[in-house]
Amino acid sequence: MRIAVVHFPVRNDGVLLAISKGITGTLENAGHRVDSFVGGSEPAARLALYEYVLIGTESVGWKGRLPDALLAFLASSGAAPGLRSCAFVRRRGYFFGKTLAALMRAMEAEGMRVNASEALADEREAKARAAELPIEIRRN
Repeated sequence: MRIAVVHFPVRNDGVLLAISKGITGTLENAGHRVDSFVGGSEPAARLALYEYVLIGTESVGWKGRLPDALLAFLASSGAAPGLRSCAFVRRRGYFFGKTLAALMRAMEAEGMRVNASEALADEREAKARAAELPIEIRRN
């Protein structure tokens, strides 16, 4: 399955990058084709090439706001309605839950189907959670 991991770092400490690399490595080991990139570096229309998309960020400021680059990216990804996806945020500070809810709301407003959401603290936790993601469609 083709999967994209897109992250929008706010701080330059590399933690969100490490979380994304942990997710990417785990999904590649499971046999998926995974592309990972920083949001804004690739056109959002490219998301239509993937069967599953993971979008991650961290909160801007104290109130759990989303980065403007992420909102612009999602607004320009109109070619992805019905795309199965997962939202993840870096677990830091008090408002990470509010940031996660805002990210899920923004993704769903663009037509994506968010079937998983995670608040992750580090790469180790990201690897453990990535193995449990409901990526495959299960048929009875």
